[in-house]
Amino acid sequence: GGYIAFFASFPLYTLFVRKSTNSKEQTSRKGLFDGVWLGSLATAICQFLYFLIYHSESLLQYSPLVRSSLGAISTVLATNPLWVIATRVQTADGQLSGYSAASLVSKEQGWGGFFAGVWMNLAMCVFPVVRQVTMEALLGAVVTSVDSPTRVAIAAGFGACVATVVTLPIQRWRVRLQQGMKSNAVSAGADR
Repeated sequence: GGYIAFFASFPLYTLFVRKSTNSKEQTSRKGLFDGVWLGSLATAICQFLYFLIYHSESLLQYSPLVRSSLGAISTVLATNPLWVIATRVQTADGQLSGYSAASLVSKEQGWGGFFAGVWMNLAMCVFPVVRQVTMEALLGAVVTSVDSPTRVAIAAGFGACVATVVTLPIQRWRVRLQQGMKSNAVSAGADR
């Protein structure tokens, strides 16, 4: 189910990336899926690594918050290079392959370029917290003996919407940094 949602929503993410970087080129239908395989790989690594760390025997003695934080930080550090490359591919509208985008990042910014926006990605770890707190607040507002799946799904969806609105500026700055824009360009475009 998660991958179906990922592939179905990827064109929207591509449009968000292109808008965030002020890309003026028209996006073709095919271009809406530029970088989808890199994003898919990053997501798979993220899920695998997160749950590997979260359920690690050596970490079970720690609270879920500590294990979750370690998992989130590890996944950000492990997948940021893939997201930088995917962002470059998305904004090139079919003009760059993943390999050529990686070569371009390496040439322009060195190895540090693969970690552009990493602080913003680390800040994005707040997204699930905002989503969960909002969902639980909604579920707690109406006391019932049973949480129906529909009620939980609506609360989770609303929580995700709230978390998206709260973290939107962080996401825009992250995309701009991953595209290779300088920090002054990031600040100037944050309000658009």
